[in-house]
Amino acid sequence: MVRGLGPGARLQCRDRRGEGRGHPHMIGLLRTEARRSPGLWMFPVVVAAFVLLTRESLSPVSVWVFPNTLSALRPNLLWLAPLAGGLAAWVATRERRLGTEELLSTTPRPAPVRDLASWGAIAGWCCLAYTSACAIFLVLTYSNATWGSPDPGPIVVGLVQVAAFSALGYAVARWLPSRFTPPLLAIALYAVLVLLARADRFGIGSLSPAAELPLSVWHEEVPDPTGPQALVFAGLLGAGLAATALSRDRSFRSLAALMAAALAALVGTGLLLGASQPSAAQEREATIPYTPVCENGGAGKMPVCVHPAYEVLLSRTARVVNAVGAPLVDVPGGPERAKQVPRGLEELRPGGTLTFTLSDFGGVEVRYWGYAVAVALTREGPAEPPRRTEACRGADDPSAAQDVVAAWLVQNADGSVDHEYFGLCRREREALTRFAALDADERQRWLAENDAALRAGKVTPGDLP
Repeated sequence: MVRGLGPGARLQCRDRRGEGRGHPHMIGLLRTEARRSPGLWMFPVVVAAFVLLTRESLSPVSVWVFPNTLSALRPNLLWLAPLAGGLAAWVATRERRLGTEELLSTTPRPAPVRDLASWGAIAGWCCLAYTSACAIFLVLTYSNATWGSPDPGPIVVGLVQVAAFSALGYAVARWLPSRFTPPLLAIALYAVLVLLARADRFGIGSLSPAAELPLSVWHEEVPDPTGPQALVFAGLLGAGLAATALSRDRSFRSLAALMAAALAALVGTGLLLGASQPSAAQEREATIPYTPVCENGGAGKMPVCVHPAYEVLLSRTARVVNAVGAPLVDVPGGPERAKQVPRGLEELRPGGTLTFTLSDFGGVEVRYWGYAVAVALTREGPAEPPRRTEACRGADDPSAAQDVVAAWLVQNADGSVDHEYFGLCRREREALTRFAALDADERQRWLAENDAALRAGKVTPGDLP
Protein backbone atom coordinates (compact mmCIF):
# COMPACT_ATOMS: atom_id res chain seq x y z
CA MET A 1 0.00 0.00 0.00
CA VAL A 2 1.28 3.44 -0.94
CA ARG A 3 1.00 6.13 1.68
CA GLY A 4 -1.08 9.18 0.83
CA LEU A 5 -3.44 7.32 -1.44
CA GLY A 6 -6.95 6.51 -0.41
CA PRO A 7 -8.78 3.27 -0.92
CA GLY A 8 -9.44 2.47 -4.60
CA ALA A 9 -6.82 4.94 -5.86
CA ARG A 10 -5.03 3.84 -9.10
CA LEU A 11 -1.26 3.95 -9.37
CA GLN A 12 0.09 4.89 -12.81
CA CYS A 13 3.72 4.37 -13.81
CA ARG A 14 5.44 6.12 -16.67
CA ASP A 15 8.29 4.51 -18.51
CA ARG A 16 10.81 7.28 -19.16
CA ARG A 17 13.49 5.06 -20.62
CA GLY A 18 12.76 6.10 -24.17
CA GLU A 19 11.92 9.78 -23.80
CA GLY A 20 13.91 11.96 -26.14
CA ARG A 21 15.39 9.05 -28.01
CA GLY A 22 12.91 8.45 -30.83
CA HIS A 23 11.70 4.83 -30.89
CA PRO A 24 13.83 2.88 -28.41
CA HIS A 25 11.48 -0.09 -28.35
CA MET A 26 11.76 -0.45 -32.13
CA ILE A 27 15.54 -0.14 -31.95
CA GLY A 28 15.67 -2.79 -29.25
CA LEU A 29 13.45 -5.05 -31.31
CA LEU A 30 15.73 -4.55 -34.33
CA ARG A 31 18.76 -5.46 -32.24
CA THR A 32 17.07 -8.61 -31.03
CA GLU A 33 16.05 -9.58 -34.57
CA ALA A 34 19.54 -8.84 -35.88
CA ARG A 35 21.06 -11.21 -33.32
CA ARG A 36 18.67 -14.05 -34.10
CA SER A 37 18.53 -13.42 -37.87
CA PRO A 38 20.08 -16.00 -40.24
CA GLY A 39 21.84 -13.05 -41.83
CA LEU A 40 24.23 -12.93 -38.86
CA TRP A 41 25.91 -16.21 -39.74
CA MET A 42 25.36 -15.76 -43.48
CA PHE A 43 27.16 -12.40 -43.48
CA PRO A 44 30.76 -13.72 -43.51
CA VAL A 45 29.84 -16.45 -46.00
CA VAL A 46 28.25 -13.96 -48.41
CA VAL A 47 31.14 -11.50 -48.13
CA ALA A 48 33.71 -14.26 -48.68
CA ALA A 49 31.87 -15.61 -51.75
CA PHE A 50 31.40 -12.09 -53.12
CA VAL A 51 35.10 -11.28 -52.68
CA LEU A 52 36.35 -14.56 -54.16
CA LEU A 53 34.13 -14.34 -57.25
CA THR A 54 35.00 -10.71 -57.88
CA ARG A 55 38.70 -11.39 -57.35
CA GLU A 56 38.52 -14.18 -59.92
CA SER A 57 37.00 -11.76 -62.45
CA LEU A 58 39.69 -9.15 -61.80
CA SER A 59 42.68 -11.49 -61.35
CA PRO A 60 43.89 -11.26 -64.98
CA VAL A 61 43.50 -7.47 -65.00
CA SER A 62 46.74 -5.50 -64.91
CA VAL A 63 45.10 -2.07 -65.17
CA TRP A 64 42.95 -0.99 -62.22
CA VAL A 65 40.14 1.27 -63.43
CA PHE A 66 36.82 1.91 -61.73
CA PRO A 67 34.65 0.82 -64.71
CA ASN A 68 36.27 -2.63 -64.62
CA THR A 69 35.73 -2.91 -60.87
CA LEU A 70 32.08 -1.91 -61.09
CA SER A 71 31.55 -4.33 -63.97
CA ALA A 72 33.11 -7.15 -61.93
CA LEU A 73 31.04 -6.38 -58.83
CA ARG A 74 27.64 -6.25 -60.52
CA PRO A 75 27.27 -9.91 -61.64
CA ASN A 76 27.36 -10.99 -57.98
CA LEU A 77 23.89 -9.50 -57.60
CA LEU A 78 22.66 -12.33 -59.81
CA TRP A 79 22.93 -14.69 -56.83
CA LEU A 80 22.93 -12.25 -53.89
CA ALA A 81 19.58 -10.60 -54.67
CA PRO A 82 17.66 -13.93 -55.00
CA LEU A 83 19.45 -15.17 -51.88
CA ALA A 84 18.23 -12.10 -50.00
CA GLY A 85 14.70 -12.85 -51.19
CA GLY A 86 14.93 -16.48 -50.08
CA LEU A 87 16.35 -15.61 -46.66
CA ALA A 88 13.66 -12.98 -46.09
CA ALA A 89 10.99 -15.54 -47.04
CA TRP A 90 12.50 -17.97 -44.53
CA VAL A 91 12.32 -15.34 -41.79
CA ALA A 92 8.72 -14.48 -42.74
CA THR A 93 7.60 -18.08 -42.26
CA ARG A 94 9.35 -18.44 -38.90
CA GLU A 95 6.23 -17.87 -36.79
CA ARG A 96 4.29 -20.48 -38.74
CA ARG A 97 7.12 -23.03 -38.61
CA LEU A 98 7.54 -22.60 -34.84
CA GLY A 99 3.81 -22.48 -34.18
CA THR A 100 4.02 -19.16 -32.31
CA GLU A 101 1.54 -17.13 -34.36
CA GLU A 102 -1.21 -17.21 -31.71
CA LEU A 103 1.28 -16.64 -28.88
CA LEU A 104 2.83 -13.58 -30.54
CA SER A 105 -0.61 -12.14 -31.27
CA THR A 106 -1.00 -11.55 -27.52
CA THR A 107 2.19 -9.48 -27.22
CA PRO A 108 2.05 -5.66 -27.07
CA ARG A 109 3.99 -5.38 -30.33
CA PRO A 110 1.69 -4.93 -33.35
CA ALA A 111 2.20 -7.50 -36.10
CA PRO A 112 3.34 -4.90 -38.70
CA VAL A 113 6.02 -3.71 -36.27
CA ARG A 114 7.27 -7.27 -35.81
CA ASP A 115 7.31 -7.76 -39.57
CA LEU A 116 9.22 -4.53 -40.11
CA ALA A 117 11.83 -5.51 -37.53
CA SER A 118 12.22 -9.04 -38.89
CA TRP A 119 12.52 -7.86 -42.48
CA GLY A 120 14.78 -4.94 -41.53
CA ALA A 121 17.23 -7.27 -39.79
CA ILE A 122 17.65 -9.71 -42.68
CA ALA A 123 17.64 -6.95 -45.29
CA GLY A 124 20.19 -5.02 -43.25
CA TRP A 125 22.56 -7.98 -43.07
CA CYS A 126 22.30 -8.61 -46.84
CA CYS A 127 22.81 -4.93 -47.67
CA LEU A 128 25.73 -4.73 -45.24
CA ALA A 129 27.38 -7.74 -46.88
CA TYR A 130 26.95 -6.15 -50.31
CA THR A 131 28.34 -2.76 -49.30
CA SER A 132 31.24 -4.34 -47.38
CA ALA A 133 32.37 -6.39 -50.38
CA CYS A 134 31.99 -3.41 -52.72
CA ALA A 135 33.96 -1.20 -50.34
CA ILE A 136 36.87 -3.67 -50.32
CA PHE A 137 37.31 -3.52 -54.09
CA LEU A 138 36.65 0.20 -54.39
CA VAL A 139 39.43 0.85 -51.87
CA LEU A 140 41.75 -1.51 -53.76
CA THR A 141 40.96 0.23 -57.04
CA TYR A 142 41.42 3.66 -55.50
CA SER A 143 44.85 2.70 -54.19
CA ASN A 144 45.99 1.29 -57.56
CA ALA A 145 44.20 3.39 -60.18
CA THR A 146 46.02 6.27 -61.84
CA TRP A 147 42.92 8.12 -63.03
CA GLY A 148 39.19 8.49 -62.43
CA SER A 149 36.75 8.08 -59.58
CA PRO A 150 33.93 5.57 -58.93
CA ASP A 151 30.43 6.13 -60.24
CA PRO A 152 28.13 5.61 -57.24
CA GLY A 153 25.09 4.95 -59.46
CA PRO A 154 25.56 1.19 -60.05
CA ILE A 155 26.45 0.61 -56.38
CA VAL A 156 23.32 2.42 -55.17
CA VAL A 157 21.12 0.57 -57.67
CA GLY A 158 22.54 -2.74 -56.46
CA LEU A 159 21.87 -1.80 -52.84
CA VAL A 160 18.24 -0.93 -53.60
CA GLN A 161 17.88 -4.15 -55.60
CA VAL A 162 19.01 -6.29 -52.66
CA ALA A 163 16.58 -4.51 -50.33
CA ALA A 164 13.77 -4.79 -52.89
CA PHE A 165 14.23 -8.53 -53.42
CA SER A 166 14.28 -9.13 -49.67
CA ALA A 167 11.03 -7.16 -49.30
CA LEU A 168 9.41 -9.12 -52.14
CA GLY A 169 10.56 -12.39 -50.60
CA TYR A 170 9.14 -11.47 -47.22
CA ALA A 171 5.82 -10.40 -48.76
CA VAL A 172 5.43 -13.54 -50.88
CA ALA A 173 6.10 -15.73 -47.85
CA ARG A 174 3.49 -13.84 -45.83
CA TRP A 175 0.86 -14.56 -48.47
CA LEU A 176 2.10 -18.09 -49.28
CA PRO A 177 3.43 -19.45 -45.99
CA SER A 178 5.06 -22.77 -46.74
CA ARG A 179 8.39 -24.42 -46.04
CA PHE A 180 8.85 -24.68 -49.81
CA THR A 181 8.31 -20.99 -50.45
CA PRO A 182 11.85 -19.74 -49.62
CA PRO A 183 13.83 -22.08 -51.93
CA LEU A 184 11.31 -21.93 -54.75
CA LEU A 185 11.14 -18.16 -54.53
CA ALA A 186 14.93 -17.81 -54.65
CA ILE A 187 15.04 -20.02 -57.76
CA ALA A 188 12.21 -18.05 -59.38
CA LEU A 189 13.92 -14.71 -58.72
CA TYR A 190 17.16 -16.04 -60.20
CA ALA A 191 15.32 -17.27 -63.29
CA VAL A 192 13.67 -13.88 -63.77
CA LEU A 193 17.05 -12.12 -63.68
CA VAL A 194 18.52 -14.57 -66.19
CA LEU A 195 15.57 -14.10 -68.56
CA LEU A 196 15.77 -10.32 -68.22
CA ALA A 197 19.38 -10.44 -69.37
CA ARG A 198 18.19 -11.74 -72.74
CA ALA A 199 16.27 -8.52 -73.34
CA ASP A 200 17.69 -5.45 -75.04
CA ARG A 201 20.57 -3.94 -73.06
CA PHE A 202 19.04 -0.49 -73.51
CA GLY A 203 15.64 -1.62 -72.19
CA ILE A 204 14.49 -3.65 -69.21
CA GLY A 205 17.42 -6.00 -69.80
CA SER A 206 19.61 -3.53 -67.95
CA LEU A 207 17.75 -4.46 -64.74
CA SER A 208 19.50 -7.82 -64.72
CA PRO A 209 22.99 -8.04 -63.19
CA ALA A 210 23.81 -10.57 -65.91
CA ALA A 211 23.52 -7.85 -68.56
CA GLU A 212 26.71 -6.17 -69.69
CA LEU A 213 27.52 -2.95 -67.89
CA PRO A 214 28.75 -0.58 -70.65
CA LEU A 215 31.13 1.45 -68.50
CA SER A 216 34.33 2.91 -69.90
CA VAL A 217 37.05 5.40 -69.09
CA TRP A 218 36.40 6.93 -72.52
CA HIS A 219 32.65 7.58 -72.61
CA GLU A 220 29.82 8.15 -70.18
CA GLU A 221 26.81 5.87 -70.54
CA VAL A 222 24.14 7.55 -72.68
CA PRO A 223 21.36 7.49 -71.71
CA ASP A 224 22.18 6.87 -68.05
CA PRO A 225 19.87 4.05 -66.85
CA THR A 226 20.68 4.22 -63.13
CA GLY A 227 17.85 6.65 -62.33
CA PRO A 228 15.07 4.52 -63.90
CA GLN A 229 16.65 1.36 -62.49
CA ALA A 230 16.65 2.79 -58.97
CA LEU A 231 13.03 3.87 -59.44
CA VAL A 232 11.99 0.35 -60.50
CA PHE A 233 13.67 -1.30 -57.53
CA ALA A 234 12.46 1.37 -55.10
CA GLY A 235 8.94 0.72 -56.36
CA LEU A 236 9.39 -3.02 -55.85
CA LEU A 237 10.74 -2.34 -52.36
CA GLY A 238 7.70 -0.27 -51.47
CA ALA A 239 5.38 -2.82 -53.03
CA GLY A 240 6.90 -5.61 -50.97
CA LEU A 241 6.53 -3.71 -47.70
CA ALA A 242 2.98 -2.63 -48.56
CA ALA A 243 2.01 -6.19 -49.49
CA THR A 244 3.40 -7.41 -46.16
CA ALA A 245 1.34 -4.84 -44.28
CA LEU A 246 -1.71 -5.79 -46.35
CA SER A 247 -1.31 -9.42 -45.30
CA ARG A 248 -1.80 -8.35 -41.67
CA ASP A 249 -4.27 -5.51 -42.04
CA ARG A 250 -6.34 -5.19 -45.20
CA SER A 251 -6.73 -1.46 -44.85
CA PHE A 252 -7.18 1.16 -47.54
CA ARG A 253 -3.91 2.80 -46.51
CA SER A 254 -1.90 -0.37 -47.19
CA LEU A 255 -3.69 -0.90 -50.50
CA ALA A 256 -3.00 2.70 -51.56
CA ALA A 257 0.68 2.32 -50.65
CA LEU A 258 0.87 -0.86 -52.72
CA MET A 259 -0.69 0.83 -55.75
CA ALA A 260 1.61 3.86 -55.45
CA ALA A 261 4.71 1.66 -55.23
CA ALA A 262 3.59 -0.42 -58.20
CA LEU A 263 3.02 2.76 -60.19
CA ALA A 264 6.56 3.94 -59.42
CA ALA A 265 7.97 0.62 -60.64
CA LEU A 266 5.89 0.87 -63.83
CA VAL A 267 7.09 4.42 -64.48
CA GLY A 268 10.72 3.32 -64.12
CA THR A 269 10.09 0.39 -66.45
CA GLY A 270 8.52 2.73 -69.00
CA LEU A 271 11.56 4.99 -68.87
CA LEU A 272 13.85 2.03 -69.52
CA LEU A 273 11.70 0.78 -72.40
CA GLY A 274 11.71 4.26 -73.90
CA ALA A 275 15.50 4.43 -73.87
CA SER A 276 17.24 3.80 -77.17
CA GLN A 277 20.75 3.00 -78.29
CA PRO A 278 22.83 6.21 -78.37
CA SER A 279 23.73 7.71 -81.72
CA ALA A 280 27.30 8.47 -82.77
CA ALA A 281 26.67 12.16 -82.05
CA GLN A 282 25.48 11.35 -78.52
CA GLU A 283 28.58 9.23 -77.91
CA ARG A 284 30.83 12.08 -79.03
CA GLU A 285 29.05 14.43 -76.65
CA ALA A 286 29.46 11.91 -73.83
CA THR A 287 33.23 11.61 -74.28
CA ILE A 288 35.01 12.04 -70.95
CA PRO A 289 37.75 14.69 -71.26
CA TYR A 290 41.27 13.71 -70.28
CA THR A 291 44.90 14.76 -70.75
CA PRO A 292 47.01 11.95 -72.24
CA VAL A 293 50.29 10.90 -70.68
CA CYS A 294 53.17 10.54 -73.11
CA GLU A 295 56.69 9.20 -73.32
CA ASN A 296 59.06 10.92 -75.74
CA GLY A 297 61.63 8.39 -76.80
CA GLY A 298 64.15 10.83 -78.24
CA ALA A 299 65.96 10.61 -81.56
CA GLY A 300 64.81 7.82 -83.86
CA LYS A 301 61.81 7.01 -81.70
CA MET A 302 58.13 7.92 -81.75
CA PRO A 303 56.44 9.75 -78.89
CA VAL A 304 53.80 7.38 -77.48
CA CYS A 305 50.69 8.62 -75.66
CA VAL A 306 48.08 6.68 -73.68
CA HIS A 307 44.99 7.43 -71.63
CA PRO A 308 46.01 8.38 -68.05
CA ALA A 309 44.09 5.36 -66.73
CA TYR A 310 46.60 3.16 -68.61
CA GLU A 311 49.71 4.98 -67.42
CA VAL A 312 50.99 1.79 -65.82
CA LEU A 313 51.34 0.32 -69.34
CA LEU A 314 52.98 3.37 -70.92
CA SER A 315 56.59 2.30 -70.54
CA ARG A 316 56.01 -1.20 -71.97
CA THR A 317 53.82 0.16 -74.75
CA ALA A 318 56.41 2.73 -75.82
CA ARG A 319 59.14 0.08 -75.75
CA VAL A 320 57.23 -2.34 -77.98
CA VAL A 321 55.93 0.30 -80.41
CA ASN A 322 59.38 1.78 -80.93
CA ALA A 323 61.09 -1.61 -81.09
CA VAL A 324 58.75 -2.73 -83.89
CA GLY A 325 58.45 0.59 -85.71
CA ALA A 326 62.03 1.87 -85.39
CA PRO A 327 63.12 0.94 -88.97
CA LEU A 328 60.23 2.99 -90.42
CA VAL A 329 60.46 6.12 -88.24
CA ASP A 330 62.71 8.01 -90.68
CA VAL A 331 60.99 6.63 -93.79
CA PRO A 332 58.89 9.17 -95.78
CA GLY A 333 55.24 8.62 -94.87
CA GLY A 334 56.23 6.43 -91.94
CA PRO A 335 55.00 6.70 -88.35
CA GLU A 336 55.75 9.91 -86.47
CA ARG A 337 53.76 9.38 -83.28
CA ALA A 338 51.58 6.75 -81.63
CA LYS A 339 48.48 7.16 -79.50
CA GLN A 340 45.91 4.97 -77.81
CA VAL A 341 42.30 5.03 -79.04
CA PRO A 342 39.17 3.54 -77.41
CA ARG A 343 38.40 0.87 -79.97
CA GLY A 344 39.27 -0.43 -83.40
CA LEU A 345 42.22 -2.16 -85.00
CA GLU A 346 45.72 -0.76 -85.12
CA GLU A 347 46.17 1.65 -88.01
CA LEU A 348 48.76 4.02 -89.48
CA ARG A 349 46.63 7.04 -90.31
CA PRO A 350 47.46 9.80 -92.80
CA GLY A 351 49.77 12.29 -91.15
CA GLY A 352 51.93 9.64 -89.52
CA THR A 353 49.81 8.81 -86.44
CA LEU A 354 49.86 5.16 -85.43
CA THR A 355 46.74 4.34 -83.41
CA PHE A 356 46.44 1.34 -81.13
CA THR A 357 44.22 -0.11 -78.42
CA LEU A 358 45.27 -1.53 -75.06
CA SER A 359 43.66 -4.35 -73.15
CA ASP A 360 42.87 -4.06 -69.46
CA PHE A 361 44.52 -7.45 -69.14
CA GLY A 362 47.90 -6.11 -70.18
CA GLY A 363 49.68 -8.37 -72.66
CA VAL A 364 51.76 -5.54 -74.11
CA GLU A 365 54.58 -7.59 -75.56
CA VAL A 366 56.08 -7.98 -79.02
CA ARG A 367 54.40 -11.38 -79.18
CA TYR A 368 51.55 -11.01 -80.06
CA TRP A 369 50.45 -7.43 -79.46
CA GLY A 370 53.47 -6.14 -81.38
CA TYR A 371 52.46 -8.31 -84.34
CA ALA A 372 49.35 -6.18 -84.84
CA VAL A 373 51.52 -3.04 -84.72
CA ALA A 374 53.78 -4.50 -87.41
CA VAL A 375 50.80 -5.36 -89.61
CA ALA A 376 49.45 -1.81 -89.23
CA LEU A 377 52.80 -0.34 -90.33
CA THR A 378 52.84 -2.33 -93.58
CA ARG A 379 49.25 -1.73 -94.74
CA GLU A 380 46.84 1.06 -95.56
CA GLY A 381 43.79 1.08 -93.33
CA PRO A 382 43.06 -0.97 -90.21
CA ALA A 383 45.39 -3.87 -89.50
CA GLU A 384 43.28 -6.93 -90.24
CA PRO A 385 44.92 -10.11 -88.91
CA PRO A 386 46.83 -12.04 -91.60
CA ARG A 387 44.94 -14.77 -93.39
CA ARG A 388 45.71 -18.25 -92.09
CA THR A 389 44.86 -20.85 -94.73
CA GLU A 390 46.31 -24.22 -95.58
CA ALA A 391 46.79 -23.14 -99.20
CA CYS A 392 49.76 -20.89 -99.91
CA ARG A 393 49.22 -17.53 -101.54
CA GLY A 394 50.09 -16.82 -105.13
CA ALA A 395 53.40 -15.32 -106.14
CA ASP A 396 51.71 -12.06 -107.11
CA ASP A 397 49.66 -11.65 -103.91
CA PRO A 398 50.63 -8.23 -102.48
CA SER A 399 49.52 -9.18 -98.96
CA ALA A 400 52.29 -11.80 -98.91
CA ALA A 401 54.96 -9.12 -99.34
CA GLN A 402 53.32 -7.00 -96.65
CA ASP A 403 53.34 -9.95 -94.25
CA VAL A 404 56.98 -10.70 -95.02
CA VAL A 405 58.03 -7.15 -94.09
CA ALA A 406 55.76 -7.20 -91.02
CA ALA A 407 57.34 -10.49 -89.94
CA TRP A 408 60.79 -8.95 -90.39
CA LEU A 409 59.81 -5.96 -88.21
CA VAL A 410 58.84 -8.39 -85.45
CA GLN A 411 61.94 -10.52 -85.92
CA ASN A 412 64.13 -7.42 -85.82
CA ALA A 413 62.49 -6.32 -82.56
CA ASP A 414 62.20 -9.67 -80.77
CA GLY A 415 64.80 -11.92 -82.35
CA SER A 416 62.22 -14.45 -83.53
CA VAL A 417 58.82 -14.58 -85.22
CA ASP A 418 55.86 -16.94 -85.47
CA HIS A 419 55.68 -17.80 -89.17
CA GLU A 420 52.25 -19.38 -88.81
CA TYR A 421 50.75 -16.16 -87.44
CA PHE A 422 51.63 -14.36 -90.67
CA GLY A 423 50.74 -17.34 -92.85
CA LEU A 424 54.21 -17.59 -94.38
CA CYS A 425 54.76 -20.52 -96.73
CA ARG A 426 58.10 -21.61 -98.17
CA ARG A 427 58.22 -18.80 -100.73
CA GLU A 428 57.51 -16.11 -98.12
CA ARG A 429 59.97 -17.62 -95.64
CA GLU A 430 62.71 -17.55 -98.26
CA ALA A 431 61.85 -13.91 -98.98
CA LEU A 432 62.01 -13.16 -95.24
CA THR A 433 65.43 -14.80 -94.93
CA ARG A 434 66.67 -12.87 -97.96
CA PHE A 435 65.29 -9.56 -96.68
CA ALA A 436 66.75 -10.07 -93.19
CA ALA A 437 70.19 -10.88 -94.65
CA LEU A 438 70.44 -7.53 -96.45
CA ASP A 439 72.93 -4.93 -95.36
CA ALA A 440 71.20 -2.56 -92.93
CA ASP A 441 71.85 0.53 -95.07
CA GLU A 442 70.67 -1.20 -98.24
CA ARG A 443 67.49 -2.41 -96.54
CA GLN A 444 66.82 1.05 -95.15
CA ARG A 445 67.21 2.60 -98.61
CA TRP A 446 64.77 0.08 -100.06
CA LEU A 447 62.21 0.81 -97.35
CA ALA A 448 62.54 4.56 -97.90
CA GLU A 449 61.93 4.13 -101.64
CA ASN A 450 59.23 1.45 -101.55
CA ASP A 451 57.35 1.78 -98.25
CA ALA A 452 54.45 3.72 -99.79
CA ALA A 453 54.10 1.17 -102.61
CA LEU A 454 54.31 -1.70 -100.13
CA ARG A 455 51.48 -0.34 -98.00
CA ALA A 456 49.42 0.34 -101.13
CA GLY A 457 49.69 -3.34 -102.13
CA LYS A 458 51.88 -2.78 -105.18
CA VAL A 459 54.81 -4.96 -104.09
CA THR A 460 54.97 -8.77 -104.41
CA PRO A 461 57.34 -11.16 -102.62
CA GLY A 462 59.38 -11.38 -105.79
CA ASP A 463 59.97 -7.62 -105.68
CA LEU A 464 61.62 -7.83 -102.28
CA PRO A 465 65.42 -7.54 -102.43
